[in-house]
Amino acid sequence: MGIGGSEWIIIGLISIFLLFGSKKLPDMTRNIGKAIGEYNNTKQSLLKEVNKVKVNNFSVDDHDNEKNLYFGKIIHGPVLTEREKLEKIAMSLNIEYWDKSDEQLRLIILKKMKNDN
Repeated sequence: MGIGGSEWIIIGLISIFLLFGSKKLPDMTRNIGKAIGEYNNTKQSLLKEVNKVKVNNFSVDDHDNEKNLYFGKIIHGPVLTEREKLEKIAMSLNIEYWDKSDEQLRLIILKKMKNDN
């Protein structure tokens, strides 16, 4: 018969109780709890700092989203129409799109993308 996982946990708890005694066990668990709490606080503060750096380094303006450290371009969410998608692609490729039809814009984007590769 093999010893299962729950039996190992019981054996471990009994051995810890026998090694450290009943008086030191509450102090140990208290110290472990403090260490875990400190770890979580430090992790949260680091995440806040990283988010501050992201917000400060990245502009919400569509024309200035080339500021990428290594996170990549900012995605502002889904587009509602095909025209909006074409305009966003045109902006990223520095193509003027105001006076062009959808079909003209598709052709210009396709040519620009072929030339860049």
